Amino acid sequence: MTKIVPPPAAGRFRRRILVASIGVLLVIGAGWGLLGRHAAPPEPASAPIPAATPPQTASETPPQTPPETPSEASAQATAPAAAPAPAAEAAPAAPEPPPLTAVQVAERPVHEVPPDKDPPKPDSVALDLSRPPPGVAGRHPSEGSTTSAPKQFAGAARVTGATSLMVGAVPVQLFGVKPPLPGDRCEQGGVSTSCVDLAKKRLLERLAASDQVNCRTPNPQPGLVVAFAICLDPRGIDLGSYLLNEGLALADTGQSYDYVGAEGVAKTLKHGLWKFR
Repeated sequence: MTKIVPPPAAGRFRRRILVASIGVLLVIGAGWGLLGRHAAPPEPASAPIPAATPPQTASETPPQTPPETPSEASAQATAPAAAPAPAAEAAPAAPEPPPLTAVQVAERPVHEVPPDKDPPKPDSVALDLSRPPPGVAGRHPSEGSTTSAPKQFAGAARVTGATSLMVGAVPVQLFGVKPPLPGDRCEQGGVSTSCVDLAKKRLLERLAASDQVNCRTPNPQPGLVVAFAICLDPRGIDLGSYLLNEGLALADTGQSYDYVGAEGVAKTLKHGLWKFR
């Protein structure tokens, strides 16, 4: 049997095809290995996606809102209140109120004061023009005499009472003030004493350096020798106001309201007789 030997050229061609095929396979294998080495790690299993819920209708209960944080609560507190939504339907009209009941009010009686009724008489120490100071009672001018107290005068003063003087030959009652009550008590050196006696003593001390006074009668009364006058000492101090400030006299509102303020100050400070009243 004769063995057929292929020609050398055909064998070389086959070997080349085989080598080329092996090279291609090696390249593909190397490429596959590189791709497997640089592949991304496997992703973790994701949570299951909840099924979508159908939209709620108006009759269903609205979802619960999460609680507000403190910052949101404070922001809502500072925000102005929203205007109320208009009512869907107008409120029914209120019924007509019942008519008011008329009440007859009886007229109150008015107590009228008779026009001819005399005013109450002054108290025991109230001063009026018909009552001269102590020691000069009855010193009205005699019939046919026209002598009366002067409107303005000056001279040496002598103390005759708690609120009275004798200026020269003119008896004087200090205008706008009246003496304390006989039972009024004052304090001198920690000892209780009569306010009338203490008022005389204070006037004597005031006129000790000089007894000269200047007096003026605000409302002179013809036919009355007693002068209800405002008298000033040599230093220009009103003697009536001085006694009131010391709490040793009372304001006579029947003659004037000018000394009410001084009496109020003495009363507030508890001077003189006001300490025991």
